[in-house]
Amino acid sequence: MRLATLRRSRTEAPLPGVHGVARVDPDVKSLARRIRPGDIAVVEHLDLDAASARLLVAAGVGAVVNAAESTSGRYPNLGPQVLVEADVPVLDRVGPEIMRVLGDGDRIRLDGDTLFRGEHPVGRGDRLSTESVYLSMERAKAGLGVQLEAFAANTVEHLRQERDLLLDGEGVPDVATVIAGRPVIVVCAGPGWESDLARLRPWIRHASPVLVGVDEGADALL
Repeated sequence: MRLATLRRSRTEAPLPGVHGVARVDPDVKSLARRIRPGDIAVVEHLDLDAASARLLVAAGVGAVVNAAESTSGRYPNLGPQVLVEADVPVLDRVGPEIMRVLGDGDRIRLDGDTLFRGEHPVGRGDRLSTESVYLSMERAKAGLGVQLEAFAANTVEHLRQERDLLLDGEGVPDVATVIAGRPVIVVCAGPGWESDLARLRPWIRHASPVLVGVDEGADALL
């Protein structure tokens, strides 16, 4: 009898918010491969990029919980915008402890700015909206000049350190694949990349190019 009192009545209204199974992984691209429609992605991705966000949307994610800042202000990244435009709820800046508190497969619920496991809150953060994402992007754009200056300085230093490699090819590792004189296709995840690759199949069979896969692009080529 005591156990029965702890259960919610079947006639009682369900708790508010987005309900789903937690899929916990700091690597968004790895996580997207095993997400099922309606699952809640729990990630730790500073400055969430558009490609990663599109993978989550394509997988049918029910909500995204980010332990880190989806937009830190270092540069205007498009990942949060992709999610909110797809009507995916995003809870931001929850803190790194959420990656330890939640287990993969936990049943969780996102209501407002609070994340629950059962009826117990396990984390809080900033619930992103179209307006908050827009303001974050504007702030990031304002600081872009500083980032570009730092990038330019780093590029010059890299060129100085790797001069022999870049100009004379010294230190380039030997590969078994013959590349000289052949066309090269580099495949990486992006909008429409799978359909683009499918359309290139006849040409690939005819031209026999060198195929280079980056991240999910390697899986697609295989």
